[in-house]
Amino acid sequence: MNTRTMSRCLLAFLLLCSPLRASMAWAQSDPKAAAHEHYEKGLAAFDEERFNDAAEEFEAAYRISPAFAVLYNIGRVNVALGRSVEAVQAFEKYLAQGAAAIPPNRRKEVSAELERQRARMGALTIRTVPLPLMCASTGS
Repeated sequence: MNTRTMSRCLLAFLLLCSPLRASMAWAQSDPKAAAHEHYEKGLAAFDEERFNDAAEEFEAAYRISPAFAVLYNIGRVNVALGRSVEAVQAFEKYLAQGAAAIPPNRRKEVSAELERQRARMGALTIRTVPLPLMCASTGS
Protein backbone atom coordinates (compact mmCIF):
# COMPACT_ATOMS: atom_id res chain seq x y z
CA MET A 1 0.00 0.00 0.00
CA ASN A 2 1.50 3.34 -0.99
CA THR A 3 1.67 6.42 1.23
CA ARG A 4 -1.19 8.18 -0.55
CA THR A 5 -3.55 5.20 -0.10
CA MET A 6 -2.55 4.87 3.55
CA SER A 7 -3.25 8.57 4.09
CA ARG A 8 -6.70 8.23 2.52
CA CYS A 9 -7.47 5.16 4.67
CA LEU A 10 -6.35 7.00 7.79
CA LEU A 11 -8.44 10.04 6.87
CA ALA A 12 -11.49 7.85 6.23
CA PHE A 13 -10.98 6.09 9.55
CA LEU A 14 -10.67 9.40 11.42
CA LEU A 15 -13.78 10.78 9.74
CA LEU A 16 -15.73 7.68 10.71
CA CYS A 17 -14.51 7.84 14.31
CA SER A 18 -15.05 11.55 14.88
CA PRO A 19 -18.87 11.30 15.32
CA LEU A 20 -18.29 8.50 17.83
CA ARG A 21 -15.70 10.55 19.67
CA ALA A 22 -17.99 13.59 19.60
CA SER A 23 -20.90 11.61 21.05
CA MET A 24 -18.65 10.18 23.77
CA ALA A 25 -17.37 13.67 24.61
CA TRP A 26 -20.94 14.97 24.64
CA ALA A 27 -22.02 12.20 27.02
CA GLN A 28 -19.11 13.04 29.32
CA SER A 29 -19.90 16.78 29.31
CA ASP A 30 -23.67 16.25 29.76
CA PRO A 31 -24.36 14.52 33.08
CA LYS A 32 -27.89 13.46 32.11
CA ALA A 33 -26.60 11.84 28.92
CA ALA A 34 -23.87 10.04 30.86
CA ALA A 35 -26.39 8.89 33.47
CA HIS A 36 -28.72 7.68 30.72
CA GLU A 37 -25.86 5.74 29.13
CA HIS A 38 -25.12 3.98 32.45
CA TYR A 39 -28.83 3.34 32.95
CA GLU A 40 -29.18 1.71 29.52
CA LYS A 41 -26.10 -0.43 30.15
CA GLY A 42 -27.64 -1.44 33.48
CA LEU A 43 -30.88 -2.50 31.79
CA ALA A 44 -28.97 -4.56 29.24
CA ALA A 45 -26.87 -6.22 31.94
CA PHE A 46 -29.99 -6.95 34.01
CA ASP A 47 -31.72 -8.53 31.00
CA GLU A 48 -28.61 -10.68 30.46
CA GLU A 49 -28.64 -11.62 34.17
CA ARG A 50 -25.28 -9.96 34.76
CA PHE A 51 -26.57 -8.56 38.02
CA ASN A 52 -23.27 -7.29 39.46
CA ASP A 53 -22.65 -5.30 36.27
CA ALA A 54 -26.22 -4.02 36.35
CA ALA A 55 -25.84 -2.90 39.96
CA GLU A 56 -22.66 -0.98 39.12
CA GLU A 57 -24.27 0.73 36.14
CA PHE A 58 -27.45 1.71 38.01
CA GLU A 59 -25.41 3.05 40.94
CA ALA A 60 -23.25 5.07 38.53
CA ALA A 61 -26.34 6.48 36.83
CA TYR A 62 -27.83 7.48 40.18
CA ARG A 63 -24.58 9.09 41.39
CA ILE A 64 -24.36 11.20 38.25
CA SER A 65 -28.02 12.18 38.11
CA PRO A 66 -30.06 11.12 41.16
CA ALA A 67 -33.43 10.47 39.52
CA PHE A 68 -35.77 8.58 41.84
CA ALA A 69 -36.82 6.17 39.07
CA VAL A 70 -33.30 4.64 39.04
CA LEU A 71 -33.78 3.61 42.66
CA TYR A 72 -36.46 1.14 41.53
CA ASN A 73 -33.89 -0.62 39.35
CA ILE A 74 -31.29 -0.50 42.12
CA GLY A 75 -33.84 -2.20 44.37
CA ARG A 76 -34.66 -4.85 41.77
CA VAL A 77 -31.04 -5.72 41.08
CA ASN A 78 -30.32 -5.97 44.81
CA VAL A 79 -33.24 -8.39 45.15
CA ALA A 80 -31.73 -10.47 42.34
CA LEU A 81 -28.37 -10.44 44.14
CA GLY A 82 -29.93 -11.46 47.46
CA ARG A 83 -29.02 -8.15 49.11
CA SER A 84 -32.16 -7.58 51.14
CA VAL A 85 -30.87 -4.66 53.21
CA GLU A 86 -29.73 -2.73 50.14
CA ALA A 87 -32.98 -3.56 48.31
CA VAL A 88 -35.07 -2.26 51.20
CA GLN A 89 -32.99 0.93 51.38
CA ALA A 90 -33.37 1.57 47.65
CA PHE A 91 -37.11 0.82 47.59
CA GLU A 92 -37.81 2.99 50.65
CA LYS A 93 -35.87 5.86 49.10
CA TYR A 94 -37.71 5.29 45.80
CA LEU A 95 -41.11 5.55 47.50
CA ALA A 96 -40.08 8.61 49.51
CA GLN A 97 -38.52 10.51 46.61
CA GLY A 98 -41.09 9.48 44.01
CA ALA A 99 -44.09 10.16 46.26
CA ALA A 100 -47.17 11.00 44.16
CA ALA A 101 -45.27 10.52 40.87
CA ILE A 102 -45.29 6.74 41.42
CA PRO A 103 -48.36 5.05 39.93
CA PRO A 104 -50.52 3.16 42.47
CA ASN A 105 -49.86 -0.25 40.89
CA ARG A 106 -46.08 0.29 41.06
CA ARG A 107 -46.36 1.53 44.67
CA LYS A 108 -48.30 -1.64 45.53
CA GLU A 109 -45.68 -3.83 43.81
CA VAL A 110 -42.82 -2.13 45.64
CA SER A 111 -44.62 -2.32 49.00
CA ALA A 112 -45.13 -6.08 48.51
CA GLU A 113 -41.45 -6.50 47.63
CA LEU A 114 -40.47 -4.49 50.70
CA GLU A 115 -42.45 -6.93 52.86
CA ARG A 116 -40.74 -9.93 51.25
CA GLN A 117 -37.29 -8.42 51.69
CA ARG A 118 -37.91 -7.33 55.28
CA ALA A 119 -39.02 -10.88 56.08
CA ARG A 120 -35.56 -12.07 54.96
CA MET A 121 -33.81 -9.67 57.31
CA GLY A 122 -33.03 -10.44 60.90
CA ALA A 123 -32.65 -8.23 63.90
CA LEU A 124 -29.88 -8.34 66.41
CA THR A 125 -30.31 -7.08 69.94
CA ILE A 126 -27.28 -6.67 72.14
CA ARG A 127 -27.76 -6.22 75.85
CA THR A 128 -25.00 -5.55 78.24
CA VAL A 129 -24.85 -5.79 81.98
CA PRO A 130 -22.41 -3.48 83.64
CA LEU A 131 -19.91 -5.26 85.82
CA PRO A 132 -19.37 -3.92 89.32
CA LEU A 133 -16.23 -1.90 89.70
CA MET A 134 -13.56 -3.78 91.55
CA CYS A 135 -11.17 -1.72 93.54
CA ALA A 136 -7.75 -3.14 94.05
CA SER A 137 -6.87 -3.36 97.72
CA THR A 138 -3.52 -2.04 98.72
CA GLY A 139 -3.03 -4.84 101.25
CA SER A 140 -1.14 -2.80 103.88
